[in-house]
Amino acid sequence: MSPLAKQILDVERQIALIEHNASNYIGGDKAYHSGYQVFLKPAAQRKIDSLNAKLDALLDSVEA
Repeated sequence: MSPLAKQILDVERQIALIEHNASNYIGGDKAYHSGYQVFLKPAAQRKIDSLNAKLDALLDSVEA
């Protein structure tokens, strides 16, 4: 596996870890498991946005 592919997988893994952790959501565990729409806490949302920007840049470099 190329180093670029490893970087992409690592960023995707980091995003998944944040999104699948109930403590990163407003309302915590109860809200996360309620079945209703939930929202990330501001700090977690900023981290996700940052990781998505990094992922987009990596994927653009692969396509170019």
